[in-house]
Amino acid sequence: MTAADSAALSATGLLLVAAGVAIVVVARRAAQGRIGRNQIAGIRTAATLASDEAWLAAHRAGEPLMRLGGWLCALTGAVTAVLAWLELDNAWLLGAVLLGGTALVLVAVIGSAARGQRAARAVGERARGDADRPSA
Repeated sequence: MTAADSAALSATGLLLVAAGVAIVVVARRAAQGRIGRNQIAGIRTAATLASDEAWLAAHRAGEPLMRLGGWLCALTGAVTAVLAWLELDNAWLLGAVLLGGTALVLVAVIGSAARGQRAARAVGERARGDADRPSA
């Protein structure tokens, strides 16, 4: 492994650590209601953006898996950076760490979004059901 390869992989690893921490922070703050509906960060679907209640329900339901995805991203980055700093010339190991870690992150994040979508839809269905009831 050349010095340039090692530097590039180290930078990639550190970037993944930062991205993972950012995912954890956003997941936590959105679930706490500290990040409202927006088009930039969070689980953004028609159902989650339909109301503040749906947004919050989605992020509370998806938080555990989203945080797991963030920590997996950070761990993948840390392992990548350490392997780069050790200058291990093992492309298979680096590929397995990066691809395997990224696959696990995607599974967790997509699972989180699916949970959030279901929770947001349930809020919308309850709201529609309440609207259909005659008032007393």
